[in-house]
Amino acid sequence: MARQKVNIVLMDIAMPVMDGIQAAKVIKRDYKSIGVIAMSFCLDKPTIHSMLLAGAKGYVLKSDDA
Repeated sequence: MARQKVNIVLMDIAMPVMDGIQAAKVIKRDYKSIGVIAMSFCLDKPTIHSMLLAGAKGYVLKSDDA
C-alpha cells in the first residue's frame, strides 16, 4: 500500500471520541509540519480561540459561502 504525506487536516470541532481541540493538540504535538484547519457551525469566540491556540492555522464556518 502506498503511503501519502499529509499536509493539511480539515476537521470538525465536534467529533465523537475526541473533540477537534484535543485532536489538533495531538496532531501538532506528534506531526508539527501538518497544518490543521477547523470547520464548525460554532461562532463561540472562546472555542475559536482555543482551537487556534491548539495549533489550527485557520477556522472556517460551515455556514460561510464558498
